[in-house]
Amino acid sequence: MRRLVRDLPAFDSVWIDALLQAGVVTSYQARVLESDDPSRLKVAGCVVRESLGGGEWSETCVADELAEPRRRLVLKRLVVPSDMRAAVLERLESLVSAASASHTDRIVAPRGVHELPHEIVLLSPLAQGPSVKNLLIRRGRFPVAAVSEMAVGLVEGLTKWHTNGLVHGELAPGNVKVLPSGEIVAVDAGVQSALESRLLINANRSGDSYEGVAPERVRDGGSATPESDLYSLGCLLFQMLAGRPAFPLADPVMKLNAHQSQHIPDVREWAPDTPVWLAECIQGLCSFETSQRQVAASEVLSSARPTRGTSATKRFLRRWESAAPALVVRERAAGRFGKLSLAGIGTATVLGLAATAWWGLGGQSLPMGLQAGTNVPRVARTDQKHIAAGDNSDSDPGASQAGWHRRPEDGAWVPTGPWSGGDVHLGDDVAVVVDGGGRTVSIGRGSELVLQAPRVELRNVVFCGAPSSTWITARCSWIRLVDCQFVSRGEDGAAEPRRASSTGVAMAVSDPRGHGGVMIEWDRGVTCGVDSTIKVDAPEVELVCRDVLQVGGRELLRWSASSGRVTETETSNGSLRGRLHMRLDRVTLRRSRHLLTWYEGDVDVDVAHSVLSIRHGTRLCVRGTPRCGNVRVRGRETILTPGVVVADGDGTVEGVVAGLATFRGRASRDARDSVLSRRPVGVPGMSGHLPGIRPESASRLSGAGSESGERVDEGGGIASMQAESAAGANQDAKRAVPRVLEGPR
Repeated sequence: MRRLVRDLPAFDSVWIDALLQAGVVTSYQARVLESDDPSRLKVAGCVVRESLGGGEWSETCVADELAEPRRRLVLKRLVVPSDMRAAVLERLESLVSAASASHTDRIVAPRGVHELPHEIVLLSPLAQGPSVKNLLIRRGRFPVAAVSEMAVGLVEGLTKWHTNGLVHGELAPGNVKVLPSGEIVAVDAGVQSALESRLLINANRSGDSYEGVAPERVRDGGSATPESDLYSLGCLLFQMLAGRPAFPLADPVMKLNAHQSQHIPDVREWAPDTPVWLAECIQGLCSFETSQRQVAASEVLSSARPTRGTSATKRFLRRWESAAPALVVRERAAGRFGKLSLAGIGTATVLGLAATAWWGLGGQSLPMGLQAGTNVPRVARTDQKHIAAGDNSDSDPGASQAGWHRRPEDGAWVPTGPWSGGDVHLGDDVAVVVDGGGRTVSIGRGSELVLQAPRVELRNVVFCGAPSSTWITARCSWIRLVDCQFVSRGEDGAAEPRRASSTGVAMAVSDPRGHGGVMIEWDRGVTCGVDSTIKVDAPEVELVCRDVLQVGGRELLRWSASSGRVTETETSNGSLRGRLHMRLDRVTLRRSRHLLTWYEGDVDVDVAHSVLSIRHGTRLCVRGTPRCGNVRVRGRETILTPGVVVADGDGTVEGVVAGLATFRGRASRDARDSVLSRRPVGVPGMSGHLPGIRPESASRLSGAGSESGERVDEGGGIASMQAESAAGANQDAKRAVPRVLEGPR
């Protein structure tokens, strides 16, 4: 207060401003306190905090109960004409009494009603979460999996509500909310029916106020019934799937006439990915025959498939407040490429992708593992003794000649001297565990390490090899890397942290049994100067990376689905359609060209808390052939270099935001230099934690390979850190839409 007043008189407005800056009052409360009627903040034993909106004769607010300050309520103020006041108050009191006796989690109704001299006040529990209306405006149409879950929840809630003789009366997108837990609730149940016992047509209302009105109500102007609620539910599901109302008309009379005279269209005209059962249920809910609506509601409960794992609605809600970089789509037409570019990085990107984020998504739930029947292990913590089980004897001649021996205590293979080439082949029933103990294994030309077993694990090894050769060939269905590094060397043996100019591969993976599936799990790793870190030939691939750093090189993964047994992924015309699922967590790409290059099949990429600081003007995902399918990139708290195109062709991207990264040091194999020096400022959707590889993982990785005698120039690292921090500070100071710039070196 002293800071605000200084030598000025302490007016009431100054006191209010001080309370606002201290967080004691909200901005809404400050405006009301400065108005002519400050007593409006205290009503019906509550203190109003915020206004949620309203009309000429009503206002909806968030309030705190004085008797229990931590209990937050929704307070609705209604101005009712005097000639209708007694009847409306009686219906509201009856609603409150019936709602208190009928507890339903999916339906939120008033729990208290108060008559004041000039208004009627309703008190209801507060449902935290965005409304379906806001989600439709922000994201367009919903995925099918989320709509199916919402349909089941609403049908269950309405069934219990109707069993107790109650009706909702106004089941519209604005009155349906999605909670953070993924559950869906319908609010303001019964309020509209209590205010207006019959359907009243008011030309001053907006057209969406009459969306979902049942045809029998339009015909005779009757009151709401359980059957009319089901009709409104069908219209609501249609709008969530199609992203538009069944009858998009602005005039209220024309809209009501359409609901009375026309059958609702097939939702698959706008959402072709909608399953047959759901489209038929919507048709049944919106049938002119009221008896068909109850049958359709029962079919929703019996036909919906339960979601495994995390709720599809919760996953959708978690992603809806995200921005994304530009996505360039190119289509071949008449021998030439036509280019359709969405909005650029920045504000235009957020607005452009908000309307089309679910285009092409099809509502399919994100696969968290490979398809059933591939016999490929999922991501799982496997006991060390189980991994290393098998014969503990040193009976393999190829391994012995190669300078490896097997530890008797755990069966792991460890290096005993310089690598001279050869295979480590233990058959089809024994897993291979290679523990390098932090040592550096140099692989020369023509002396690649060949591992063949059902499962392979490499731990704490630094592999160094020539940039134009394949270092490791793993013929297995499941491979795990822990604390492993791949560092490219030149002909003179010096480390090459820069981008390799050849076609070398650090590790080539394929499934020898022909099951068609490969699982790769990489925990804490560094790849430096390698052209392609991992090359996989299999129709079904799942790659999981945690705390992985890639410096330079062409791509982290090169995938081809042309090998292995042809499974159900083969299309009707004979072309192979594989699937790749990448899950990246705490991954940092620095001075690399791409994340992925693939040659056929569909790609799903889940990336979280990562830094994709790849080269400006490149593509994150590169199509190798025209047979490549769709690419879907879903990000969370992940930044991408501005000006980078996600992919060519058909695809969907969301949740990845454009931003420049500032690192602690120069680009090198020392992972500590690639930890962010500060949190990105001005980037939406970022928490207080630094994305990218974590400092503790970087320190652990930097301790491996110390025997090679390599160490990063600390002076150069500090100078690079200062230069990149200064560039980032200048960028934040401009507060402008990000330009197409090259990421930090």
